[in-house]
Amino acid sequence: MDDLQTLTLGDIATSWPGATRVFGRFGLDFCCGGRRTLAEACRAAGLDPRAILDELSAGPGGADRGDLSVWATAPLADLVTYLTDVVHARLRDDLPELVRLASAVDRAHAQHPSYSPEVTPLLVDLAADLVDHMAVEEKLLFPQVLAARAAASGTTVRGLEDDHQRAGAALARLRVLTHDYTAPADGCPTWRALMSGLARFAQELTEHVHLENNVLFPRAMCERGQ
Repeated sequence: MDDLQTLTLGDIATSWPGATRVFGRFGLDFCCGGRRTLAEACRAAGLDPRAILDELSAGPGGADRGDLSVWATAPLADLVTYLTDVVHARLRDDLPELVRLASAVDRAHAQHPSYSPEVTPLLVDLAADLVDHMAVEEKLLFPQVLAARAAASGTTVRGLEDDHQRAGAALARLRVLTHDYTAPADGCPTWRALMSGLARFAQELTEHVHLENNVLFPRAMCERGQ
C-alpha cells in the first residue's frame, strides 16, 4: 500500500476503485494536478499520506457508481459515449440552474459579509467556457478519436488541456470564495441549494477532467499510434 505514494494521482484515480471520492474529500486535485505523485501532492497540501492510504485501503464500501477505474480498460467508444451522453448532458442540465441560483443569491445577499460578488461572474464565465469546450470535444475531438485519427487528435488535445487548466483554476477560486461550498448559518434555502449544487458540480467537473486528461487523451494517443 505504501507503494501508492510513488504513483501519480492520475494513475491512482484511474486504477484504484473509489480513489476519486477519497481525493475529493481531501481536496487533492487528481485531474489538472494528476501528474504529481501522492507523496508530492500530500506534501504540498500539508496532508498526512497515511490518512489517504487508510481511506484508499478501506475501499469504496460497496458498489460505487462513481468508480471511474472501469474506464481504464473499457473500449474508447464506450468512454466517448459516456462522456457525451452522461457527463456532458449532466453539465448542460446543471449549469443554467447554478447560474440562476447564483444570480438570485447575488441579488438578495449582496451585502452579506459571507457573500462574494466574484462568485456569479466567475460561474457565468466558467459555464460559457465549458459549453464551448464540450462543443469542440463533440464536434471535433470525439469523431477524431473514433476515426482513429491520432495526429489530428493530438493537436486538438493540447488546446483542450489548456481549457482544463483554466477550469481547474476557476474551481479552485470558487472553492475559496464560497468557503468550501458552505452557506452561512443564516443563509436562505437558495444559498444553501447553490452551495450544495456547486459542491456536486465541482466533484463532477473534476472527474470529467480526470477522465479526459488521464484516461481518454493518453489512451487515444497510445492506441491510435501516436
